[in-house]
Amino acid sequence: TGSTAKCGAAIVGSIFEIGQTVEGSSYEYQDFSTISEDVFGVYSITKRGLAKRASWQVAIPRIQVNAARAIMDSVASIPTVFIGSEEFEGMILFGLSGRPKFDHESHPIIRLTLDIKGII
Repeated sequence: TGSTAKCGAAIVGSIFEIGQTVEGSSYEYQDFSTISEDVFGVYSITKRGLAKRASWQVAIPRIQVNAARAIMDSVASIPTVFIGSEEFEGMILFGLSGRPKFDHESHPIIRLTLDIKGII
């Protein structure tokens, strides 16, 4: 009794599915904490935030690649929720996409390389 409910973010917007993440997708985080050691060997740790990062390989049916490119263009420089997989928490990021790279060499599937920098 008496607990306060918390919400990390309430996000409203449209959902667009551009393809399926495939083998070669990864996620990690960058830790901004600092660890220092003094002359006596005593460590001092300053805990700071973490920033999620992801690099995804996304398979897109060739017929949908123009729509996928338009979606990626529309979210350039706009903080966006990216969901690479609902199964793994690390594959859900709120952040900015880097330069999306569309590889048109495979048929009938186009491979999109998507690098995402989490901002919270």
